[in-house]
Amino acid sequence: MLGFSRQTLLRPQPTSLRLRYEEVMGLLQRTFDPRITLQIDSPDDQWLVQADPGQMNQVLMNLCLNGGGATPCRRGARC
Repeated sequence: MLGFSRQTLLRPQPTSLRLRYEEVMGLLQRTFDPRITLQIDSPDDQWLVQADPGQMNQVLMNLCLNGGGATPCRRGARC
């Protein structure tokens, strides 16, 4: 949907979701409140998917930021 809405050229290639997770988590750990713990639960033997790596990073980042914004820590409540 991101590629369609922005009318950008997608470059699908075999992509490891585990690598995408790790890259995004590195960025998010510096962004989120330190009281919020980020955890990845994924099998070691994940298959490769055919996807644009940059777009996958963006999708994962958006999902995590939306989830982080819904936590009580982000809304000013005590954690």
